[in-house]
Amino acid sequence: MGAEQPGTPTAHKKQLAKVNDMSDDLNHLINKNAKGRRPQFLNTKAEEHLMSMTMALMQELAVTRERLDTLERLVAQKGVLDLPEIETYRPDAEAEAERQTAQQKLIATVMRSMEQEIHALSEQETPEVNQQLQAVNDDRAA
Repeated sequence: MGAEQPGTPTAHKKQLAKVNDMSDDLNHLINKNAKGRRPQFLNTKAEEHLMSMTMALMQELAVTRERLDTLERLVAQKGVLDLPEIETYRPDAEAEAERQTAQQKLIATVMRSMEQEIHALSEQETPEVNQQLQAVNDDRAA
């Protein structure tokens, strides 16, 4: 068996798996609990949390916009479909479930600083984002 041809569905799935693996590795690093007190630069912890969440959202939005721009340019360049088709697309049940999972992951990432604070106050180990997602999925399955 030879190497997968770029652009084939199997090659695309393998590439997405690599991106997801990298994302999981980064989440693991992000989820490490820092030792000691967190530095505070603003007047209150609430302001610190708001700033942290805003910065996380900005980062997520910037990456999403860059990827979306790339996809739209490639789709238009290759003549695969017209941009109005993107506007009228409706996801099937599987795609919708994947979107919901991604949305939960984004929420967990954005709310991370508050989650860390809550766990620090109760002196508990902060669960990783993936553990939080598993709990959400377990609740859905029940």
